[in-house]
Amino acid sequence: QGKKETKKRIAKECVHDESIGAHFVELKGVAVDLERLRRWLAKVLWAHIKVKENEGQKEEKKTESTSFVMRMKGLLRVKDSTERHYLQAVQELFEITTGPRWSQQERDASSKIVIIGQRLDAKALEKGLRGCCVAVDDSSASSR
Repeated sequence: QGKKETKKRIAKECVHDESIGAHFVELKGVAVDLERLRRWLAKVLWAHIKVKENEGQKEEKKTESTSFVMRMKGLLRVKDSTERHYLQAVQELFEITTGPRWSQQERDASSKIVIIGQRLDAKALEKGLRGCCVAVDDSSASSR
């Protein structure tokens, strides 16, 4: 009987949260402007944090309608760069690091980003990411 009760307890504790999902964005034919991306990431990842004035303390302010990004990973084609850039984010922390140069065959590579979170507004996230991009002119693509 002990095993049966344990199984029931575990089943009750393991609840699937329908509000958690993942979204994949591919940005073809454009390059990411890192400064725009950093501003956008700060806005999106820190949206649920309110800082109390005069105290400098963080206070969580979650609302049911607000997207909450838990994790983000990406391979980025960056403006004016011949190197790969990697995006990693966990809740409100993020970093963008450089990697090896793109090969000649990869010169037209697209950026790829996966976002995992609660109540994700896929259209708004994709629109925000596209707003961080600039057109790639042929001269910069061929000079890679």
